[in-house]
Amino acid sequence: MPYYLEKKNNKFKLKLRDNPEHNFSNKYMTKQQTIKQLQAIEISKRQRNARKTASFSTGSGFFDIVKKIKDSVKNITNKVQQIPTGIISSVIPTIERYTSKVEGILKRYGDFGIKSITLRKEPVNSKVMVAAHVLTNNEIKDLMNKNNVNTLYHLSMVVEIIDSVGKSVFVLVEKNENINLEVINDVSSGGGSQMKFMQVSIPTGFKPSINSLLTKTRLTVGNKKFFTYDAINANCGIFLIDILQSNGLYKQIYDDFLFQIPYYNNAISKNSRNKLNILTKLGSLFKHIKGGELKFI
Repeated sequence: MPYYLEKKNNKFKLKLRDNPEHNFSNKYMTKQQTIKQLQAIEISKRQRNARKTASFSTGSGFFDIVKKIKDSVKNITNKVQQIPTGIISSVIPTIERYTSKVEGILKRYGDFGIKSITLRKEPVNSKVMVAAHVLTNNEIKDLMNKNNVNTLYHLSMVVEIIDSVGKSVFVLVEKNENINLEVINDVSSGGGSQMKFMQVSIPTGFKPSINSLLTKTRLTVGNKKFFTYDAINANCGIFLIDILQSNGLYKQIYDDFLFQIPYYNNAISKNSRNKLNILTKLGSLFKHIKGGELKFI
């Protein structure tokens, strides 16, 4: 410890061990007063160090620390870019099953007959878009600009079923980081003012259920594409297209509603897709652990 107490006539004075001539006080005090003085000096020293650290961190201001954070993020994302998809898949498990929450909804409502199917789309949350642009080094943003696209949408469908007492029940079906089902109040529940809708035509005599729609889709496209999210090949829009095509419900009139940039082609690099898929795989893993809402494009 750099300090010691000099005693004189049962009074004490705080001294600096490396410089005994230095005076913290011109008078001798009780031991309790001297200890309080020492504590005050230590507090003052910590505050000065904190100010120095803050000054060093900000340098010419707040922007230096922001730059350090950005540089760190850039270094991390650059490392992620170098990791092949196969390694990512082996590190983060792919869960090819429903969450316990979805299983519960399917058990309760999955076998009732479907009365109507409504497609929905709503602009992707701006925070999610910012994250997507950062993760892809603005590849998605550049592709949108190139194709004169101002907005990307999260797509979902609402299935209206008739339960055992003849009551309409509305079930939201969507693909986020994993397949999600929600019982909602009506077709527009949870949507904002910019949500758009399109009715799906159900052929006369066709009596689908939620379970039959999903099961046929899963058997048609395979477990991997059905359950897991991929920014290009298995996103929220492709999920709906797969459901409609697998069940003979798809029509060309749905094209403009369901297809969107950047999914017309594989213009996003493999590295950017890897980073997006890492994010959604981790989201899926945590949702399964919780029993399972970010909405991804």
